[in-house]
Amino acid sequence: MIFHSAAAGKRAATLLLGFVVVVALALLWGLRPVVRQENRNFNVEGLLVPAAVVADSVPAPLVGEENFDLPGAAGTKVRRWQVGDSGVVLRLEVSKARNLFWGDVSWRNGGPEGGYREDFSQVTVSTLTLASADNAEEICVHGQNGECRVSSFWLRFGQFLVLLSLADRESGATREGFAEGKLVAAVADFVRAKLGALSR
Repeated sequence: MIFHSAAAGKRAATLLLGFVVVVALALLWGLRPVVRQENRNFNVEGLLVPAAVVADSVPAPLVGEENFDLPGAAGTKVRRWQVGDSGVVLRLEVSKARNLFWGDVSWRNGGPEGGYREDFSQVTVSTLTLASADNAEEICVHGQNGECRVSSFWLRFGQFLVLLSLADRESGATREGFAEGKLVAAVADFVRAKLGALSR
């Protein structure tokens, strides 16, 4: 009886291993098209939204435009403006993962909320629904009265990642007149249109 039980257990283990191997191969085969989809030649700098696209979503002219590479993050491009004399800075970061698979991984694991939580006690994250983006979240860093002192929108477009942020840089900064929903939609539509043109 002990011999038969051991033999049966061995057969069961062999069958289970075979099943696991088949499932793993099927998953890898299914992921092949995803992993191979990548755009090596597109420069992410082309996704940096010009001021004209977002000008009607903010209450004052965008001034002091700066463009630079993000230190320590190869390939990440940044564009930044002051919003008039409101004390608010509008910042846009764009980057490209190796392919769609790593774009999804980077979006899920590389968002800004982790860094915010190291420095601030009140950080909330909410899901956004944007027709133009594959994934979207809003991250709010709350001030003493519960208001958002930093509003960040973390967006994914396939392998391309976009971080749009509004940050209060002065104690008297005001968000009056900002149309944040319109702002993030304008950025998302611009990026999707740019990427859509690549496939034509």
